Amino acid sequence: MTAGMLLGKFMPPHLGHVYLGEFAGRFVDRLPIVVCSLRREPIPGAPRFRWMQELFPFDNVVHLTDELPQQPDENPNFWDLWRLALPRMLPGRPDYVFESKPYGWRLAKELGAAFVAVDAARSAVPVSGTAIQTDPAAHWEYIPRRGRRSRGVTPRVTARNHGLSSRSSDCRRSGPDSRAGPRATG
Repeated sequence: MTAGMLLGKFMPPHLGHVYLGEFAGRFVDRLPIVVCSLRREPIPGAPRFRWMQELFPFDNVVHLTDELPQQPDENPNFWDLWRLALPRMLPGRPDYVFESKPYGWRLAKELGAAFVAVDAARSAVPVSGTAIQTDPAAHWEYIPRRGRRSRGVTPRVTARNHGLSSRSSDCRRSGPDSRAGPRATG
């Protein structure tokens, strides 16, 4: 029985993540999906976790809330910290790590798994979470309809979205904390 693993912030979950998960799910028998979140992130982790559970009801979606460094240059023990945290979330050692970003090969090596690059060029689904955070209105079609409302983020439409100026759009949370302002950070 083969096991894979997906790891990401899924901030926000989008059709590229769906493509990645569907590809991985056809490749392995078991697929844990690790949703990573930090308290300081603009889109809270709990809704992202729930949305990923809805998008992948037949996979083992888990939520890692440890305040871990996000880049190797943030902490000299970066890979050690991740190597200790991930096994707590996984039912066993993965055989494969599926990822579209360059760090995937190193993560796979650290976990003793094979790396499977999936749509690294973004040719199957031409979008990234960063692009959506930067300009959600321009990439709205890549956010599954169910998630548009459930994650509480809406596009702020500006003249730029209609080709009239160079002003950028941002991402605002709806609800009681909507006064918090722009939420579109990388």
